[in-house]
Amino acid sequence: MDGDELYTRAMFGVNAVHIPLNLILQNPDESTLVAVVQARMKPELLAKLTRGSKMTHQLILGDAVIRPRIVAESNHLCGVGFAGIMTSADGWNMEEWIKKGKILLEPDK
Repeated sequence: MDGDELYTRAMFGVNAVHIPLNLILQNPDESTLVAVVQARMKPELLAKLTRGSKMTHQLILGDAVIRPRIVAESNHLCGVGFAGIMTSADGWNMEEWIKKGKILLEPDK
């Protein structure tokens, strides 16, 4: 166990797993938020998160600590739907988000 993992477990509990996380959020009304989530990580970290499951899907109910590095807004994907956003070249392309929208939180320099 490395120092970061010890710190994460000390702060958030023995089952906590810290992962990089990207979100595309959609708020269809004033009290609902829907998210497309992408988390790329080393296979061993993914195995920790999924508790070694070999099944296609896992339901994980828990908490998240999100520390945004950059936030952008845009309407360029309206009407595409989540499946389209996930598979679209524009879905995770930050240049398209910036070109067709604006940055709300600049990355730390």
